[in-house]
Amino acid sequence: MVRLARTCSLALVLASSLAACGPRGGYPIERTIGGERRLGVFVGPHSYEHFVRGELAREAGDLRAAADHYELARAGAIDDPLVIARLADVRDQLGDRDAAERALDEGDRLDPRSEAIAMARGAIAERHGELAEAVDAYARAVESGEGSEEPVIALSRVLRESGAGERADAVLERYLAEHEGGVGAARARLSLAMARGDAATAGLAALELARRSPQHRDEVSRAAEQALEAGHPILAYRLLALMPEGSVSRALRLRVLIAADARAEIEALLASWTPERPDEMLEVARAWLVLGEPENAAELAETALASGSGADARVVLARARLAQGRLGDAATIAAAVPAGASAYEEARAIVADAITQGGLPALADELREGR
Repeated sequence: MVRLARTCSLALVLASSLAACGPRGGYPIERTIGGERRLGVFVGPHSYEHFVRGELAREAGDLRAAADHYELARAGAIDDPLVIARLADVRDQLGDRDAAERALDEGDRLDPRSEAIAMARGAIAERHGELAEAVDAYARAVESGEGSEEPVIALSRVLRESGAGERADAVLERYLAEHEGGVGAARARLSLAMARGDAATAGLAALELARRSPQHRDEVSRAAEQALEAGHPILAYRLLALMPEGSVSRALRLRVLIAADARAEIEALLASWTPERPDEMLEVARAWLVLGEPENAAELAETALASGSGADARVVLARARLAQGRLGDAATIAAAVPAGASAYEEARAIVADAITQGGLPALADELREGR
């Protein structure tokens, strides 16, 4: 239900954009979009319907159906750059870049200053690792004069990937100087803060974005994950509290709840979740350890280990055995983690803890010191 609501919301908002981003020419009408009055061309019901159907198919991952609907949307009385841009992007994802480029050339002829066409060119170039071409296309989208934040954020991202971090920051700062409020400013502030590793500022921007625009939940989720990694679990908790159930991965939500020591919510989440993938099993196993239920943790860790999870599963299982007082098992399991594994240092610590609890603290200290 959450996914359906999100999909319909996305399609309807972008369908409104279709009405506002038409070619320069045709029969102009004025609409209110995002709280602003914008001039666009009249869009007939046939084109409108197929554009919305195309958006729904695209969101559902049915790219061929999306392409068919975008083609039908273009069959109306007036062609539209946004529809062409969507069609080109889908064609490229289907493996037909030549068809995508032909569509974009048609879009350029229809409207040489279209933000949508430039954005599609940038996305296609970025997808193929052509960062210089992507920068050029996104810069053109920024200069189109339509004023949305999407090309600004895309341009700053690709500049940063290209090693031009200062220029990326300048792009965002210039946009923020011209747009102090609204969803666009919140997204730009979030992007800039995350790039600089400023978890506190990113958190505030994400809070604003979550309240203003449910369509940008992925950005809020990334901000919450960054806040958690930066050692701000309460900030991450506050961010995810704004996100409806089903809009965030349960594994991320569980990690945040564990870090925030929200035990009642951890119990409620575990009661409604039967993990199926090994990585999910380990997340749930760690939660059971936090709640003082090592038996449940051990059962899940053993299942994950049997499924091939390797070092991470061994560490979780060893911690469960340690919590059960099975010191020999804990040390043996942890000692099997190979050097070089990401969990190796944690495994050594578990072995040392087991030796300490077994009454040999001096030997454990030698292990911790690497002797």
